[in-house]
Amino acid sequence: MTIDRFRVAGRVLPSFGSGFYLQDGRVATNYHVVADAQNVIIYDEEGAWDAMVVGSDPLLDIALLERAFAPDERQGLEIVGADMLSVGQQAFTIGFPLGLGKSISEGIVAGTGRVIPRTTWDWLSPMIQTDAAVNPGNSGGPLLDDCGRVLGMVSRSIHGETADNVGFAIPGEVLAPVLGELAENGAVARAWHGL
Repeated sequence: MTIDRFRVAGRVLPSFGSGFYLQDGRVATNYHVVADAQNVIIYDEEGAWDAMVVGSDPLLDIALLERAFAPDERQGLEIVGADMLSVGQQAFTIGFPLGLGKSISEGIVAGTGRVIPRTTWDWLSPMIQTDAAVNPGNSGGPLLDDCGRVLGMVSRSIHGETADNVGFAIPGEVLAPVLGELAENGAVARAWHGL
């Protein structure tokens, strides 16, 4: 949520993102969706729920949320690894693009192992590329296969005069262990050295 102190109307502008329920009832999303948030609210078909950030990893852009009230017998999504992923297979993004409401887009897995050189840590998480529509507000939502399994978490896209329908997702084999560590420790421990 951002506050524009120079506006009279619309001073408080909420920011939107997407997420998905895991099998333990928690919610996975991107770190940039909840970074610096004063309040986190989860909207689902049952209503609006206060939530807290259980843990986050800014380097891989992953966050884990927990609803203030645990969901009732919710069936979370299954995260699958690279063995269930192939270039050309059908893929779907589900999210909240531009804050308009729940939406689904269809496309294919256009590529795997894509490294987008934003930071020195990006080599840790080569991305899945998809041509399914990815817009602001889709961040944190799932990239699903045709059986409803999570291939990855939608994280970013490239837009502009030179690109169209180039979206990226954090692959399931990177996502699952990080979410497990966030659930257990609230952060990801990494080895480092000073040479």
